[in-house]
Amino acid sequence: MKTATRLLEAYRENEEINAHSENLLLLANLFGTPEEVIHCERRAKAHRSCDGPSYEVPAHVASSVNRYHKKLRNRAAWESELEISAKETA
Repeated sequence: MKTATRLLEAYRENEEINAHSENLLLLANLFGTPEEVIHCERRAKAHRSCDGPSYEVPAHVASSVNRYHKKLRNRAAWESELEISAKETA
């Protein structure tokens, strides 16, 4: 299984258990700027603590990072098409 496909599966599994902070971090690490990664790391760390989510990612960062979900879906679809194409030519 290809990398983007595995990451998309991890994203979906996180969504099923409402691990939204982890998904923000996953997307920021894949596609984000250093600033976005820092904010998402702070959010995920705060969420993992006993106190719960005490750090809010700035709205403009969350908006940017959430747009990366489409980029991940597109990359996973592209990997699937390559895999199918490779099987057909083999």
